[in-house]
Amino acid sequence: MKFRQLLLTVIVFAAAWLAFFSDKTPQSGVVEATERKNNFVPANTKSSVSSKKQEADLAVLSLTTLQPRSSFIGNSNSTTAHNTLFNQKNWSPPLSASIQSLPTEVPVAPSLPFTYIGKKFESGIWEVYLSEGDQAFVIREKDTIDERYRVEKISPPTLYLTYLPLKQTQTLPIGVFD
Repeated sequence: MKFRQLLLTVIVFAAAWLAFFSDKTPQSGVVEATERKNNFVPANTKSSVSSKKQEADLAVLSLTTLQPRSSFIGNSNSTTAHNTLFNQKNWSPPLSASIQSLPTEVPVAPSLPFTYIGKKFESGIWEVYLSEGDQAFVIREKDTIDERYRVEKISPPTLYLTYLPLKQTQTLPIGVFD
């Protein structure tokens, strides 16, 4: 055992011995009241105080006039004051002003998720081949793709699609007439 551990062990046992075996009887003495001298002299009264110590005491004991509570925490009867211990401040502008100041944004269709693969013109009808991720689509005019897009017109070099949720027309370049 190291010296430090031995010393701490001795201190712990000494504290335990004192806690268990010390005198635990309460003090039987009664404290008597003492008479207090009233040395308070208001600061605004004139007296013949000559000692510097008494003048310093008077400076410390000077009183101020009572002020109404509303001057410190506001009038509790007003509609703006809250009767809480810690008043909360709302620094945000009024709701109606913030709504009016926001520009009205028109929703915009997302960019087209399709990649052009190729096209074919057969018996007067255009077919366009598109891909989206792992899926491939063969589309003609007036076809609907996943209930999101409708093919409006195929006229090379442009494919016209309508985004159905917002009814906005978008174009996809498909190359010139072959």
